[in-house]
Amino acid sequence: DGNESSKAYPYLIAKTFPDGLRGLLVVSMVLAMMSSLDSVFNCVSTIFTHDIFLRFLQPGASPRRQILLGRLVTCVTACCGLAWLPIIAASAKGLYLTTQNAQTHMSPCLVAVFLVGLFWPRANGTGALAGMLVGFATGLTRFILNAMAGDQCEPWSALQARSITCMNFNHMGLLLFVLTALVTVVVSLLTKAPEAKQLDGTTWWSRPSTSQAASRCEVMLGGTLLTVLVGLVLAFGSETVSGAVLAPLGMSVVIAIFASVLSLRVCFDTSRRKASESAFTGLQGELPMQEEKPPQSKDPVGQA
Repeated sequence: DGNESSKAYPYLIAKTFPDGLRGLLVVSMVLAMMSSLDSVFNCVSTIFTHDIFLRFLQPGASPRRQILLGRLVTCVTACCGLAWLPIIAASAKGLYLTTQNAQTHMSPCLVAVFLVGLFWPRANGTGALAGMLVGFATGLTRFILNAMAGDQCEPWSALQARSITCMNFNHMGLLLFVLTALVTVVVSLLTKAPEAKQLDGTTWWSRPSTSQAASRCEVMLGGTLLTVLVGLVLAFGSETVSGAVLAPLGMSVVIAIFASVLSLRVCFDTSRRKASESAFTGLQGELPMQEEKPPQSKDPVGQA
């Protein structure tokens, strides 16, 4: 039961940890949720105020009006979040699956538009807008149909395998990603290409050049993250290969991560030191040279 599985973590805290540590874990969990929620509220308020209100509704609004509108949007967003709680409570999937199901119908559209715009300079704003509209509309329609289907979409059923309505939400997220990317590409090709000055610093190919040390650090950091993922997968084993074979390999990969982290620390410290030295040298070169003044006589007789 999804609702019972949502109680597993609180039950673990209540039965395993002592009183002081139990309260600390509960407070840390609440603070983590608060940090995520206030980030979302602030993001929604900023987007609505700057991208909709100031751009289309009232471009000359005063800062006081903008602050009041931002607070109002934050309250409305919080109320929408509270209205979502009964849906989560009534769902048999539990908190985690219900939340992931809703996010997976929306987030692939944003990721697809971001990646297409980052790696393909021909993409433009019209294509991105069309891709997001089509992706969001398709995802929202499928989410509503899946919620209306209810118990008909049982896990591992034949209907789930061949029906888009009952398809697993992770598979649907992949389809939404592909659909949004295709719409963005097609509409961008049919409309005007962006100008060169609009692409400056906004794509992978027009990014500002960095130093050689910083580039090595980025490569090492990316390799470390991939190593972490591979190591965790191998350490926990799989359904087809024995865990006795994969676990030692996975643990060795995890051990190699620590060496990579140490190398990254040294690399970042070196690049930061070089950047500080170059900035200090450039600042010294920009300072004007002051002419030396001859020393003044301190003899009172001579001054008289």
